[in-house]
Amino acid sequence: MKKITKYRELITLDEHLILYNLINGSLLELDNNTYERFSNLDSDELQKVLSDDEIELLNNTGFIVDDKNISDLNQLTYHKSKYSDGNIIKIDIPITDECNFVCPYCFEKDCRKSSEGCCAEQESMEREEFLDELLLYLENRITNTVKEIQIVWYGGEPLLEQKLIIQYGKQLEDFGKKHNIKISQAIVTNGFLLNERLIYELAQFNISFIQITLDGPEEIHNRTRNLTVPVNSYHVILKNISKALRAGLTIIIRVNVDKKNIVAVNQLIDDLTCCDIHEYIGKTLFIDLARIFGSEDSFDLMSYEKAIRELTIKACRLHFMKPMVQIGSLNAFCAAECSNSSYVIDYNGNMYKCWNNVFNRAKIIANIRNVNRSSAELIQKESKVVEDVSLDNLNDRKCFSCKYVLYCQGMCPFVRKRIFKKTENDQYHEYTVNCMDVIRERIKTSIGSYFASIQQ
Repeated sequence: MKKITKYRELITLDEHLILYNLINGSLLELDNNTYERFSNLDSDELQKVLSDDEIELLNNTGFIVDDKNISDLNQLTYHKSKYSDGNIIKIDIPITDECNFVCPYCFEKDCRKSSEGCCAEQESMEREEFLDELLLYLENRITNTVKEIQIVWYGGEPLLEQKLIIQYGKQLEDFGKKHNIKISQAIVTNGFLLNERLIYELAQFNISFIQITLDGPEEIHNRTRNLTVPVNSYHVILKNISKALRAGLTIIIRVNVDKKNIVAVNQLIDDLTCCDIHEYIGKTLFIDLARIFGSEDSFDLMSYEKAIRELTIKACRLHFMKPMVQIGSLNAFCAAECSNSSYVIDYNGNMYKCWNNVFNRAKIIANIRNVNRSSAELIQKESKVVEDVSLDNLNDRKCFSCKYVLYCQGMCPFVRKRIFKKTENDQYHEYTVNCMDVIRERIKTSIGSYFASIQQ
């Protein structure tokens, strides 16, 4: 008996009635009659409900499959990515814990230069030693399958150490040429110090992108992202973005969204569309919307998904963003849930499994200096962190057979842990939400964004 897959979603969105394939991302638009018939396919043989042509279409678009094979494949691909570098080693490097901005929601502010959190007093390393140890670490972990090493520079504010980034960047490029491995670099910065000289230097590297945060139009941004003595940071940053784009660099504008600024984000998108950088939209200029976490003004998961729908659809219509409708295999996509060679490594060589843990002494799992001589410490501590958030050890492994798992990829490992264990360090939100409800909202936004993106 042929069965239609459970990995499907029927979606009503404005005038559209959609059947969405949660295995491969196929979209079928239905009329009212067909939509009703598809709503009752679980217990009926397809031949009794659908025509031969409709069955053939479902077969060709991947809606008729053996669901057991999908669940088994999910586990296989997840475990392969969890314990293997694959083609890429990714290293995130907070090159400094200092910052020229005083953003109220900074997740590092409690760790930076405090005796309880900052690791600087515990582990110290000369700058040249750090690079030597990093290159040694990478050399020890290169295998025949590794084709690329991704380096992400952040902080603190990484451009306070721009000379080091240039120096290290050049030596990493030389390392890649020596080993015939692609070196791609990215920078996460507030953009205030992105001057013409630095832009010229960065343009010589294989820079994947520069992420720069704007939290709203001029007045809103200047209120939340500024120097100790406030200036018009918005104007400076926008001017620097323009210079970087004209030099051929790709810019992702990060917008941190909470209840205070969400209304103003709409105006920010309009401003970016009308200013002198509009010609780069969808080519080398993009927007990334993100939820601020841990503030009384932050959204809970469900509220956030609903709140940003119209913003996301608008951004996709204008090509600032691309709709997330395509689906791939299930992968352990974050270093926090992977036992491989990808880590966050701070300027003192301390290694972490998550950006959110950086400069927190209690979250250090090893130091690169020691790992290069013996990996026993790393293996022992890393395994505990990885397994604690793994899909293997949460929700009774039900995620592997959940119909949404290929779309959501298990969500952020630490968010998933808080959801399933109902433990939450954020005093403002209780994670009693059903994660499937959150993903349904996200899918609606993605489908709406897809239709918006093809209208023009």
